[in-house]
Amino acid sequence: MASPNPPASKTSRPAKARNRRGVRRGPEPLRKRLSRLAEHPSAGWGLIAVVVFTLVIGSFAAWCREQPQLVYNRTARETRTVRVEFDAFNAEQTAQLRENARQNTPRVYRAVEAALDALIGRIERLPVVVSSEAGAAVAEPAFGSSFDSSALTAEQREALRAVAIDPAASAEWTVQTDRLRGVLMRNPLLPRADWDRARREGLSRRLELVRSGESEFVPREQAINLDDDAVFTEQVGRLIRSAGFDGPVAEAVLAAVRAQREPTFAYDAATTSARQDEQAETVNPVVDKRAVRQTMFARGDVITPVQLLIYKQELEQFLDRAPAAQIWTKRAGLIAAVGLLVAAFAVSLSTLSPWAVRAPVRLAWLSALAGSAVLLAGMGTVVEPTFIALTSTAPVALATVLALTVFDRLVAGLLGLMVAILVALVLTPPHGYVLINLAGIASVLFTLPVIRDRGSIVTMSLWLAGSLGLATALERLTSLPIDAARLVEVTTDAAGAAFGGLLVGGVTLFILPWVERVFSVTTGMTLVELRDPKQTLLRELQQKAPGTYNHSLNVATIAESAAAAIDADTLLTYAGALYHDIGKMTKPEYFVENQSGGPNRHDRLSPAMSVLVIIGHVKDGLELAREYGLPKPLHHFIEAHHGTTLVEYFFHRAKQNAEGDEVEQTPEEFDYRYPGPKPRTKEAAILMLADSIESATRTLREPTPSRIESLVEQLANKRLMDGQFDECDLTLRELHKVTDSISKTVASIYHGRVQYPGDKKEDKKDEKKAEPAEKSGDSPEARDKSA
Repeated sequence: MASPNPPASKTSRPAKARNRRGVRRGPEPLRKRLSRLAEHPSAGWGLIAVVVFTLVIGSFAAWCREQPQLVYNRTARETRTVRVEFDAFNAEQTAQLRENARQNTPRVYRAVEAALDALIGRIERLPVVVSSEAGAAVAEPAFGSSFDSSALTAEQREALRAVAIDPAASAEWTVQTDRLRGVLMRNPLLPRADWDRARREGLSRRLELVRSGESEFVPREQAINLDDDAVFTEQVGRLIRSAGFDGPVAEAVLAAVRAQREPTFAYDAATTSARQDEQAETVNPVVDKRAVRQTMFARGDVITPVQLLIYKQELEQFLDRAPAAQIWTKRAGLIAAVGLLVAAFAVSLSTLSPWAVRAPVRLAWLSALAGSAVLLAGMGTVVEPTFIALTSTAPVALATVLALTVFDRLVAGLLGLMVAILVALVLTPPHGYVLINLAGIASVLFTLPVIRDRGSIVTMSLWLAGSLGLATALERLTSLPIDAARLVEVTTDAAGAAFGGLLVGGVTLFILPWVERVFSVTTGMTLVELRDPKQTLLRELQQKAPGTYNHSLNVATIAESAAAAIDADTLLTYAGALYHDIGKMTKPEYFVENQSGGPNRHDRLSPAMSVLVIIGHVKDGLELAREYGLPKPLHHFIEAHHGTTLVEYFFHRAKQNAEGDEVEQTPEEFDYRYPGPKPRTKEAAILMLADSIESATRTLREPTPSRIESLVEQLANKRLMDGQFDECDLTLRELHKVTDSISKTVASIYHGRVQYPGDKKEDKKDEKKAEPAEKSGDSPEARDKSA
């Protein structure tokens, strides 16, 4: 990961310093340290950030703790008692009474008028049909194909003919038929499904029969099952006899009814439901008195729906009935706790890592990151408490990962710890999520030292998932009673926390490019991509200035090894070295590594003009970096790899020209120096040394290890005495490690070889060619890397 490099302490000072006389002084008084902290330029912005963050997050935490964060069928982690007396709605008893009212409501059956009229009409015409000439062979079409009057016995047909020819009997038949209609209206003929519902569903012993806008209640035992032939025959026969039919006539009517077998009533589900709702609404709610300190549920109880309802009612009643002083004292105490925690974090951060809070942008980023994590955890838990194992851990881990991409491990660890405690303050009860989140934070800090590729994020998310899942399982096993139901809860919570770890990895991959652009952060993953030779800018450098490209590769190799020697950012150093000389693409022929013999372009220019061309590659490089969108951390390598060093060759040449020409003024050294800035990071300082040493080493005729080591020490001391390292945090001990590493790397690159017999003649030719080169300015000093 290549985050903004924090300036580490240049030389570690002991806690107790010595004065000039060698007497040990005590530690600085606390008052002076606080005064010095208050005088810091970022103290004002820091105070504003602390106050705003405390008010927003403290108020949010107070609101969250006043919201229900429990769900039924989960184990209670604490005992909750009633704080104010109130009348609680007894939902269970009310629901039971209302359900009883619904079950006691009679089922409604609506008459099938067409079927009933058709049945009665056939019975009315039965004597006439039987007494007709064709009646003995075929039934009237209105009776249906299933009834044939020839199936009647001779006695039955004779009785029906007697009714048909006797006016008095015919009149009596009509009366009996009307009486049968009334009987069938109170004894519904039903198919098996409706009959089962009428006889067995509900608690009511009655049925409501609706016909022609009127309704009548009858015992449900009067319903007749059409599909049970034996029972149907027995019951319908009884009804026919009750209507006045008897003897063979009754048997004939029964045969006609059996032939039809159609339901005379149908179940009316809509009307039944409406009747049940009306009855349920008439039940008054059951209200119970809840006394102060009455237990709603105890620790270890599995929350029931009734307990959950009482818990929610108590929260509402407490806010409505409790004294305002009691409510606001609790809120103020929570806000004060948040403020104390944030202040402790701010003091720790300004003491241990002051660079992280110097700029208001960093303060805003830290505040927004921590606040968003707490808001996400709290809101997610309030909206869906079932997923508390996920919502209380994933935001903390995500905040730690994002802080690690922008800052270092120290800042990320402190931020993660603060967010973990704040999340615990938001939850009710806090459970053991602080310890669970600490396991997640440690996993992130251990497995993600640098984001080199997507695989590093995947590895981190796997470790994070395992840590959160294991920590959650252990916390649950040590705090809950163990039985089969609790084991399911433990497994579910552990799986939810582990899923949160995987989710953090996915979200990080998704938003990482946005974080890099917004906060000018360059991760190791981006730097690895920039090392690819297929990058557009590197391809153009290779085509337009191949010598500069090869030089940059060598410098990158040398600088990377040196950065590793002092635990600096090797990825950032290598990428910065690859792109530090891209400005030479605009005028490659003016730089000796790109010249392949022939006249030197600087021979036609004055020293002042040559210096402008040489120095100009820094400005051109910055313009190209902005045009191609190189990350901002690489811009400093381009602008500072020469610092404010002197272009010695052209300066001495200008002095020589001024000595030989009395008219020309003596040149000012300032005009022949690079504009800077000087290196402000260890990585940029390493690049400055590697750049100049690689160029100077190529001019050595015999680059033996001893000569290389001598050259490296000479150039390092020269840059040190010139003040080029004054603005970076490179210590003398680190400078020694850097020079030692550069010496070994350069010696391995420019190692000696076995000299063959024909090589001596070639060496002499090379020496003769080198002489005119030095005269024409093709020397180490003639390059932009002045030795």
